[in-house]
Amino acid sequence: MPFIAFTLHAQGRIAQRGLSLNEVQLIWDYGESRQAGEGARKFALSRRSVRELREDFSNLSRRRLDLLRRAYVVATDDVVVTAAFANRPVYN
Repeated sequence: MPFIAFTLHAQGRIAQRGLSLNEVQLIWDYGESRQAGEGARKFALSRRSVRELREDFSNLSRRRLDLLRRAYVVATDDVVVTAAFANRPVYN
């Protein structure tokens, strides 16, 4: 699990959306990634990654996992540039 860096913009958006840096790291580590354009990648939790998270972190509430399932992180290289929520889960 490589530690990731955050732009100032990303730090602001993460705080604004009520996510913690640890939760963003979990989305990065457990989520699936796909191309987001211009060399960026979008990371989000799939059903499979949520199952893995539940196994590894049984203390995470179902409600929080449901919220994280709608969150996504956009990164270039090893730097997070923003984080946001979708209206529904990003990946199945």
